[in-house]
Amino acid sequence: MTDAAHDAVIGVTCDGCKHERHGLGLLTSADTTFFSAYCQSYARWRAAEEWLSENGATIILRDKDGKVRQIVRAPQAITAQAALADLNRMGQQFGLSPSARTSIGGAETPKPENKFMKLKLPPAAIYGP
Repeated sequence: MTDAAHDAVIGVTCDGCKHERHGLGLLTSADTTFFSAYCQSYARWRAAEEWLSENGATIILRDKDGKVRQIVRAPQAITAQAALADLNRMGQQFGLSPSARTSIGGAETPKPENKFMKLKLPPAAIYGP
């Protein structure tokens, strides 16, 4: 993916998320810096994942004779993991996960009916003698 295409994907993704959150009253001008950091983490994660899909998650280090000396984790794998952790943490603040959305509000989950509450038991049966 070219840099321009990459920037366009990031822009569309973050702009759509920004407008949706703003429309719900979850994003204000005071959140601009924090949301920009979220978008930057998204861009970092996506770029690292694209590199990993093309090159793999390990790098083979060879000596001057071409013999394998060590196989190490690619720095992009570490970057992708850290950026994803940042996305998860920051996304919670903006309601970008299912669990975060339930804490935002909206429709309440109905509580299941307690069949035992319909029983007419004397207090001694409930609390003991």
